[in-house]
Amino acid sequence: MRAAVYSSAGPAAEVIAVQEVDAPVAGAGEVLVRVAAVGLNPVDVKIRAAGHDFGAIRYTERPGWDVAGTVVAVGPGVAGWSEGDAVFALARFPEAAHTLAELVALPVSDIAAAPRAWSAAQAGAAPLAALTAWQALDAAGVGADDGARVLVLGGAGGVGHLVVQLAKARGAHVIATAGPAKQELVTAWGADEMVDHHDDDALAAIAPVDAVIVTVSDTLPPRGAIREGTAVVTITGYSAAQEAELRAGERIRSGGSWSPRTGLSWRRSPRSPMRAVSPCTWTRSTA
Repeated sequence: MRAAVYSSAGPAAEVIAVQEVDAPVAGAGEVLVRVAAVGLNPVDVKIRAAGHDFGAIRYTERPGWDVAGTVVAVGPGVAGWSEGDAVFALARFPEAAHTLAELVALPVSDIAAAPRAWSAAQAGAAPLAALTAWQALDAAGVGADDGARVLVLGGAGGVGHLVVQLAKARGAHVIATAGPAKQELVTAWGADEMVDHHDDDALAAIAPVDAVIVTVSDTLPPRGAIREGTAVVTITGYSAAQEAELRAGERIRSGGSWSPRTGLSWRRSPRSPMRAVSPCTWTRSTA
């Protein structure tokens, strides 16, 4: 079968080639899928450029994790899946999955039925971004119908636009940042309030929220949006200096004088959505 293979680290146009490789076989607890579409994310770009493991994420000459396609065979011990089923998956992350190929063997624990209303391209693009958005909200404690005020920094981005929709579906009041050209679109996705991320005054005027989901690199939440108990979840990670600023620099007005905040819930959002990971102890890179 044909598959995408890296020859070395470097720019995509120079190091990716389509080659003939051995076709996989569905092992115990796996299904064999004929690939219809795959999604590529920033992590794919970074690990290809680096040419080595990226934190806990394993480098391999055969790329790909997001995938959508049709089951063509089932392995021993598999129940509930049959040939012809349309599925999608974030496969084996952070281990190698080799989804940029004509065929891929997937653990049944990683697959789900593809929504019938979605195209193959939509299903192939969704898994990593959608599961990241879902787990970010879970890590922030945004539950169904609890009326939480959620600030999404980067509401028009690949993960941010999904956070907006999922937060709205959970009954949250959603405030999102985006440039003027994209604000109408983000509003259509469910944002209740829009803030221009270039407008420092508008950012400073955001009232305190219950949760901040940060999907933009090197971006700290506006100080006025943080109060005691606010959960701050980042999918990109912060430097030690930024963490210190977030912890020590955010303050609330108390009794007419400034006092340090003590209730900030600081968490990272795990990007291994198929596995149970504590957001308070997860330390590997999220890019």
